[in-house]
Amino acid sequence: MFWLGLCASVVIGGVLGTWFLALIDGVRCRLVGIPDARETALYPLFEAPAAWAHLPFERFSRTHPDRWFAFLAAGGGMFFWGVAWSVFWLRSGSIGAWIWSILFLTGLLFTALLDGRWRVLPVEPLFAAGVVFGIGRWWLGGSLISVLYGAFIMGVFFGVQSYLSRGKWLGSGDPILAIAIGMALGWPLAPVAIYATYMAVIPLLFVQLIRVRSFHRVRWPFGPLLAIGAFVAWVDGQAIWHFFVG
Repeated sequence: MFWLGLCASVVIGGVLGTWFLALIDGVRCRLVGIPDARETALYPLFEAPAAWAHLPFERFSRTHPDRWFAFLAAGGGMFFWGVAWSVFWLRSGSIGAWIWSILFLTGLLFTALLDGRWRVLPVEPLFAAGVVFGIGRWWLGGSLISVLYGAFIMGVFFGVQSYLSRGKWLGSGDPILAIAIGMALGWPLAPVAIYATYMAVIPLLFVQLIRVRSFHRVRWPFGPLLAIGAFVAWVDGQAIWHFFVG
């Protein structure tokens, strides 16, 4: 049963990640506007309403300029769904908790791909999603105070950075994504997500230092890093918290 569920989860996750390739292009087009002529030539799906239901398997072709991003999207979906099933099976969780986890991880993947590709974070949908996941955590047995405290901690921590950097380090959408993640994870997983996010930042800073010999030209989108931090906190945040706090 475990292996059957794992195989099904990996296949569904891979297909979903592939679909996200077309979906994030459509979302970007709706939020930002019609792309320029070069992008329209590369991605004619922008102009097609059917793009929202299209599975762009052609992007895995060796000649397609998007093939590496396509493998990243499909691989991310396979990994997230596979891990969600494995954690559910090993921890003998409830069906409700598994559904919440699947939706949460899928949302993280979509947000990371959208921000990583186009550097776009839709503020209102992100906040609404955070409220929905926070209510879901409370419904599954979490404390409402924990949900609100997690949102407050992450919102203030990243909001101050966005304000002080004037958008150079964090954009205006990153604190909203952080608030949504804080509501979904609650306390004490929110501080663990902050810690894991910056553990993911450190290797990128060294890569940047090697490439341009400066930390002042960092242009990495922060949404994927927040998604990594949230994923780590979701997988084993309690153990990390107890390791440092006791």
